[in-house]
Amino acid sequence: MNKNVVLISFYNPKQIGVKYLEAALKKSGYNPTIIAIKKYNSKHLNDITAKEINLLKELIRKINPIFVGFSVMSSFNLETVKKVQQAVKECGFLTIWGGVLVTLIPKKAFENGADYVISGEGEEAIVQFADSIASGNSPDNLPNIIYYKENKLIKNELLPLKETADEYGLPEACNNNRILIDNNRIIYKDQNLNSYGYEISATRGCPFSCSYCSSVNLRRLYTGQKYVKFRSVENLMSELNDAKKHIKKLRFIHFWDEIFPDDKSWIDEFTSRYKNGIGLPFEIWGHPLKIKEYTIMKLVEAGLFEITVGIQSGSEYIRRDIFNRYETEQQILKASKILQSCGVPNIVYDFMLRHPFETLEDLKKSYELCMKLYPPFSLQLHGLGFLPGTDICQIAIDKKIYSEEELNGIMFGNSDTIYKNFWGNINNNEEINFWYNLIYLTQFNGYRNKTKLYSSDFEKYKILVTNNVKAASKIEKFNYYLKKSKIYFSMIKQ
Repeated sequence: MNKNVVLISFYNPKQIGVKYLEAALKKSGYNPTIIAIKKYNSKHLNDITAKEINLLKELIRKINPIFVGFSVMSSFNLETVKKVQQAVKECGFLTIWGGVLVTLIPKKAFENGADYVISGEGEEAIVQFADSIASGNSPDNLPNIIYYKENKLIKNELLPLKETADEYGLPEACNNNRILIDNNRIIYKDQNLNSYGYEISATRGCPFSCSYCSSVNLRRLYTGQKYVKFRSVENLMSELNDAKKHIKKLRFIHFWDEIFPDDKSWIDEFTSRYKNGIGLPFEIWGHPLKIKEYTIMKLVEAGLFEITVGIQSGSEYIRRDIFNRYETEQQILKASKILQSCGVPNIVYDFMLRHPFETLEDLKKSYELCMKLYPPFSLQLHGLGFLPGTDICQIAIDKKIYSEEELNGIMFGNSDTIYKNFWGNINNNEEINFWYNLIYLTQFNGYRNKTKLYSSDFEKYKILVTNNVKAASKIEKFNYYLKKSKIYFSMIKQ
């Protein structure tokens, strides 16, 4: 019996989520191969080439899978996904799409030729799907499956969530069945093996309800069930030890959790075992309401090298009424003080600026908040990306920022347009750009206090501020490479 399966990821060679599907299939006796289409670029997505399409077709024909699974996380890369879907169908193989985008908006998969969609958590469902296909049976009645029948969209019920995160399995850090197609060639090597960093997640789900994020929309699919779960430290350490064993150049760990665990007993066990067993610098994401002095102190002692904290705006109106974030300025500043006093080496604050909901006054409030944050810190400034199916889309329509048609054009347009919106359009309003530049300068000790004077007179100082930004950007670039060199050469004392 043919047990071969192909799983395709897009612009994501590290494949955190797809590795769980791979592990579930392998455990059930299947032979999954992960094919990563293109490397990730945060500024611009390079479209798949005709030669790469032909290489993919040759490879898939050689593997001869019983089906091909697509991991489709957002509309950012939908143009490439469409081309790959067409290529796979030309080879005559069954396709099933999964991921955030098609869980929330499944019709997008069928508009582009998919045979099936797998909705929600997919580890158990994809094994059931594989069993059905391998045995020659129809998967139409399986849980989590969505399909079209007689021009009608059929959504089957979802399997209940697992009680613990560990029940979803233990992904392999590296193996020989992971392939990359990029730069017009096939690379038969797991990209983790060449990396200085390893990406991993310690949790499932997020407790917050930010309007621009899909986590809350996914959580609503499982109302009444425990959605946020921590992996056990034992489970997490097993994967980390596997990574350390196989990745010879490994220098740091990047936790991609939306919110890193903050349970005291979990933190105690994790920090002790991580420091003694892994001993590498690591990065996490945090939320102002989850920043606790005890937790941060323990994490720093264990090797916390960088934390990125989402603030998004200094305007209470933008945070509360647009982004559905209810932390107060006082709570944000308390978290900032904790991070400073605990000595986190690199503190990064994330802001969404120059988007259509924001006024000049909102932008000024972001500047004022940045001046109150406790240095040293750096800023991650970007615009607002409208992710299909998220609450921010309806807010934009209700407030007449965009019509539904305009919003669809933004969300499902070409990748260059989507990225331009995400990174924040340079506004035609000089004063808005002036205040944006002041915000940018607050992260540099040499310019921070100067911005107080600059903020007093836009017309007088706008040219000087622009010149300061050009000079500061060189400092930012130097600091970036300095940080990377520290990570590369540092090892936590055992």
